[in-house]
Amino acid sequence: MNPLYATALFQAAPPHGGWPTTFAIITACDPRGQPTDDQLNIGLDAELEGRLQTLECWHWRVTGGSPDFSHAEPGFAIELPLIDAVELGRNFDQIAVFWIEGDELSVIYCDDGARQKIGSWRERHARGNALPRKGPCFGTDTDGNAPNS
Repeated sequence: MNPLYATALFQAAPPHGGWPTTFAIITACDPRGQPTDDQLNIGLDAELEGRLQTLECWHWRVTGGSPDFSHAEPGFAIELPLIDAVELGRNFDQIAVFWIEGDELSVIYCDDGARQKIGSWRERHARGNALPRKGPCFGTDTDGNAPNS
């Protein structure tokens, strides 16, 4: 299991009405964990957002990154059953998705469904939001909100 996932922090404006009790965080960036140019990542992100609109599921912009946010990937918090979230991650060639149940944050690997518990969602979100923003995320307004979420 990739130890970098265990150190991830998250930046996001709080959604109207609060966070769901159970949700996934998925990105479409850097398929198969390979660094990809910004234009391709922007296109993949737009494709993911379009898929979420088609699914008509609740989603909210979230950016996940390394502890210093020197590496960050925009994605979405998505309210879907775990099996569907993992399948969506597979569809976008992701190695893993993040899964939140209550305050428990886990990494779920898309190839075999293995779960790695990595800590508190609230703590990782608070620590991420305390870091300076590295600029706007793909497809967001200045507050970090995805349109029509």
